[in-house]
Amino acid sequence: MTALLSLEGKKTDPAGWTPFIKQYIAESYAESPDQYSDECAILDQLRSQSVNIPSHPNVLARLQQYYAQLAQLMTKFPLDIGIQFSWYPIAGTGAPSVGHKNGYYEKACVLFSIASMFSELACSESKDSPEGARQSCLYFQNAAGCYQHLRDVVIHEIRVPPPADMSHKSLTLLSTLMLAQAQECSWRKALLENVRHGAIARLAIKLSEFYLTLADILTDDGIASLFPSSWALQVRTKAHYFEAIAHHRKGIECEQNGKFGEQITRLQLSDAALKLVQQDINGSQSFWGSTATISDALLRDVHDLQEMIAEQLASAIRDNDSIYMDIVPQASQVALIPGFEIVKPLVPIIVSEPFNELDLAGDDPKKLKPLFTKLVPFAVHQAISVYVDRKDLLLKMDILKKIKELDEECNSTLQDLGLPSSLEALVQPTGLPDSILLKAEEIQHEGGCQALYNMFDNVEMLSTKNAALIDEAVNELGKEHDEDERLRRRFRLEWIRPTSISLTAQLLEKGDQLSQTLENARNADKIVREKLKNWSKLIDLLSLPEKIIEQSIPSGTIDETQGGVGDDIIQRLQSLVDECYANIRDRQRIADEAQSMSEQDDISPLILKRASELSDRSSTVKIETSQFDPLFTTELGKYNELLKQVKKHSQEQWVLLNKIKDANNDFTTKRKGSGEISRREKALQNLEQAYLKFKEIRTNLVEGIKFHSQFSKALMKYRNICVDFVVARQLEAEELTR
Repeated sequence: MTALLSLEGKKTDPAGWTPFIKQYIAESYAESPDQYSDECAILDQLRSQSVNIPSHPNVLARLQQYYAQLAQLMTKFPLDIGIQFSWYPIAGTGAPSVGHKNGYYEKACVLFSIASMFSELACSESKDSPEGARQSCLYFQNAAGCYQHLRDVVIHEIRVPPPADMSHKSLTLLSTLMLAQAQECSWRKALLENVRHGAIARLAIKLSEFYLTLADILTDDGIASLFPSSWALQVRTKAHYFEAIAHHRKGIECEQNGKFGEQITRLQLSDAALKLVQQDINGSQSFWGSTATISDALLRDVHDLQEMIAEQLASAIRDNDSIYMDIVPQASQVALIPGFEIVKPLVPIIVSEPFNELDLAGDDPKKLKPLFTKLVPFAVHQAISVYVDRKDLLLKMDILKKIKELDEECNSTLQDLGLPSSLEALVQPTGLPDSILLKAEEIQHEGGCQALYNMFDNVEMLSTKNAALIDEAVNELGKEHDEDERLRRRFRLEWIRPTSISLTAQLLEKGDQLSQTLENARNADKIVREKLKNWSKLIDLLSLPEKIIEQSIPSGTIDETQGGVGDDIIQRLQSLVDECYANIRDRQRIADEAQSMSEQDDISPLILKRASELSDRSSTVKIETSQFDPLFTTELGKYNELLKQVKKHSQEQWVLLNKIKDANNDFTTKRKGSGEISRREKALQNLEQAYLKFKEIRTNLVEGIKFHSQFSKALMKYRNICVDFVVARQLEAEELTR
């Protein structure tokens, strides 16, 4: 195997992303940069562990991961966030670095290093087995693809003149060189697998064409100066060497086919090509003073082939003159050997399509997890906010509110009709009905009245803290105002800064608005507390053991069981009431499913992907929220099935409630009540109502806790603004006093 050429990756100076990313986030996003500390550290670690490192498959994998992260990183940040990336040219040590404050420049240099590492790995593979030659060929094709992708795509992104070693001509040379060496590995594999001589000749002649193209490119002194001086001589030598091999192998095929005259011509052409090789070698010896510019392996291969050709040519001429007497054609008369190109540039998917290889949707554990996924450009932030608003509106108004209205209508209708209490009092004149038992178990499971009082204490605690935040902020402003007036009286006309009242008017007005909001919330809390006080006894009763609850309810007598109502009427009414409660449970399932779907509905990855498509990964393209409307429509379509179910419930409930009213009319018309049954019915209705009030109060308290918790964030922000203002005024006062 002749010597193969490779490049080391570009070297770079240390550079840390963290301070620059954090500063940019702090200045350009409404988010704290500290929450991205871990991701910044991962990015810095990825850079340090992938650049300036000797070639190895694991290092190559990290380098490709860093490249993919850079690709998606540039969709979130502009090309210049202040960090200087300095990379050294491949000319060798001593050459000054080339630096730019440009993330795309970093990306281009990283891709150059990826391509170079592929070339180093290809050279390190053993070529003594078909598998080794195949792997080496694959690496070289990857290197060629990366250099070509860098030339045709990535270089155009950096928007600054590329360094000389990444010029169009330089990258064309490198891509062609890697492709030639991939072809050479395929030729080697064909030798090891004893492929037909004609096929080997076609592979070799294409190799010669590759190296002739490279030799032509290296006649440009500007390009040749960028690479080792031996390259020009080596590719020219290989061009003639593989031409010789091609004619030699074609000559063997001619001998096998009885074309002894053409065999001689082919061997003569092979010998002539090797003489050109010798001329190049002799020329290099006179110019350089030694043959060090050509590898010893290549010299040995050339020498061995020369001896073989000389011996075979003499033998072929002797045999033809004495035995075959075949006409020996002129060199111009033999057919050209058609080249067979078996290789092509291969760009790794993670390089050509990094976004497809990143787990942007967060659902593929096999893919690379992108960094800064929650950090989105402002326009995307707006788009996400619009979608969340639309989703919440759909969820709250079209699903949850509608379900609540249907449930309230259902419970209200049953309550007005005295159901199911009147039915249960008649059908089950003694003991506790199952419906009451289930409601009692639910209240006991939720903690009864004590749980409600605990929740109310939590509401009051949060409310008190919120009031303290407002008081603290307003008091700080008041103290600052008093101090400013004191200093104004002391220094009189020398105290020239604006008055506090002129600067704090808006802050004080905001404080009044926040105080009014808190007061309204506290009034609502009082109503809930009064409601809890009024219903606590009955709720407490439902929290007691079954026997005690049963003893509190009057019992009828067995002979009053049906009170004159037929079994068919009772069964029909019971069935309709059961259906009503089943519908309530089904609507709860719909509400839970909608809530769960909404909580898991993160449209950020899809909007980021769409934003990337709209901008073509350019930070200069303006993105409008309206451009995401088709995506919003598609994603909100996930809720269509739930909306259909709610609509179906709405349509069917009207019919169901009318049936219940009609059946209840029949029931009450034919029922013969008694005092005991009426009192039992009333007691059961009170327990039903207590259960509904328990659920209502608990919902009110959950909403209250949620409100005060969220409101405290706004109050803390307001308090901090006031405190910062006061501190700034104090420092200003101290300076002005001095």
